[in-house]
Amino acid sequence: MNNIDAQHTVLFKSPYASLLNDLIALVLTFATAFAVTVFKDTENRHIYLLINNRGPAQWFILYLIFRNISATMLAKRRAFLPDLHFRQAFAFSLFPFFFGLIGTVQGLGAAVSGFAHFLGNGAGTTDQIKSSVFEIFTGIGISLDTLFLGLLGTIMCLGLYVQALAGRIKHNGAMPEQTPNDYAGE
Repeated sequence: MNNIDAQHTVLFKSPYASLLNDLIALVLTFATAFAVTVFKDTENRHIYLLINNRGPAQWFILYLIFRNISATMLAKRRAFLPDLHFRQAFAFSLFPFFFGLIGTVQGLGAAVSGFAHFLGNGAGTTDQIKSSVFEIFTGIGISLDTLFLGLLGTIMCLGLYVQALAGRIKHNGAMPEQTPNDYAGE
């Protein structure tokens, strides 16, 4: 490596490797969980029951969404990030959807399990049948909630990703494949 290349080489830290990014995402996730628990003893307790009875998958997806949004906002502020970081942002933007699919499979598995209990308790007591039907609908609720949250999160993250990429192209006046090091010879 010659001396000129060494002078123009600048190392950029990925927005996804930021401890501040993780802290922001955790604080926002816990703030959302706290905000939902406010509804526990009010007339709107159905909001609390809807969100808190769905399992940990939705909270993890929410954490990923907040993490992607804060990392993309950091990337928007740094217009000269290398292409690797924009590819990384695109890949991480798809994570909520994939975890939403995993939550969907988990919820459908719980619904099938509840249906098996329902068939096993066909001549059971009313409480056993109610419990089995509740298990079926809880499983379906988990699957629909996680799929919706994953799709919504991915759409939001990809929208921010496109804005950051467009801002980079506008700021650089160049194609996204070019980095500041490509202009060193000019």
